[in-house]
Amino acid sequence: MHQDYMYDVFVSYRHKPPMLDWVHNHFQPLLMQWLPNFMPYNHQTKIFIDLQIETGAEWPLKLRQALSMSRCLLPIWSPQYFQSSWCQAELQTMLRREQLLGLRTGENPSGLIYAVLFAGAQYLPSEVLTIQFKDLSKWNCPWMVFKKNVQYVNLDKQVQKLCQDLANMIQSAPVWQSDWPVVMPKISSSFTFTLPRL
Repeated sequence: MHQDYMYDVFVSYRHKPPMLDWVHNHFQPLLMQWLPNFMPYNHQTKIFIDLQIETGAEWPLKLRQALSMSRCLLPIWSPQYFQSSWCQAELQTMLRREQLLGLRTGENPSGLIYAVLFAGAQYLPSEVLTIQFKDLSKWNCPWMVFKKNVQYVNLDKQVQKLCQDLANMIQSAPVWQSDWPVVMPKISSSFTFTLPRL
């Protein structure tokens, strides 16, 4: 049976406020609303955001599958993003795929990562600064009341432009391969278990 991508884009973000609230309240709804409008009429646009993981699923395995079967990665950056081993693994996964494909080089500068800046551009790791990002930090208010502010119209326009660019990236993604590398996070734990003395 022939397999193909399951998702057009995998959204990678830190699950902590205020980013968590901003993604759920504003960015995710706008992305899901606008991206299909910039894709071919016969294409069913699919976005992976981890809320889609069903209750009881083996979370790391589901995440690994979704990442390996997504055309491109949309990481939402802030300094806290790079403190998460899961977020770093997601980013490294797509960077390795780009490397295998000879992308992000002098001969082929395109890539499969469309980064969004949430906050703290001056504190991002220097290693990622060669990747161009869409700066949405002016519109990073997480509260629902932001929808009633005139600045919300500007966020809407910015997301529309982002979706145009993202649609081009999605449509130029390479043919899916079953052996795409997936980097698993390094989980460190300070928890130690000792047996009680009898």
